Amino acid sequence: MLLNVLNATLQSASLTLISTLVARTFTASHPPIVPLIILALLNTPPNYYWQHLIEKYFPGYTTTKIEVDDGGKGVEVEQKLNLQNTLIKFTLDQTIGAVWNVACFLGLTRFLQGVPIEECFRAIREVCEVLFMVRGQSEGAATIMSPIKSAD
Repeated sequence: MLLNVLNATLQSASLTLISTLVARTFTASHPPIVPLIILALLNTPPNYYWQHLIEKYFPGYTTTKIEVDDGGKGVEVEQKLNLQNTLIKFTLDQTIGAVWNVACFLGLTRFLQGVPIEECFRAIREVCEVLFMVRGQSEGAATIMSPIKSAD
């Protein structure tokens, strides 16, 4: 599995590089390349293992053996979408997985650009409060909407 994680991580870093370069050609701001690649390198392995874990406990497809009268050749296996497990995985990924990824993006990209660690944690806390609706309004909404500085 380690080779699969390495492969996924390198693909993620490559796609991040390509998408950042494309974004630089179409926008006036220039997203920072190095912090986003570092984020991809650090964040992909936990995401890979997260997806593997939820697939292990909530498989998207269940297999059913069908007895076939074909002269003694055996059974056929049919894979069928397990809608309940798919919805559970979707919900877990869009809640727990989303909070993790947003926190990593906000915290790491800011930290890698030299923002003090206290400010990084403050931004993460504000976003988590908004995500969990702990309070109705965040005074730091402007900071949340622009999570990274432009590298002009």
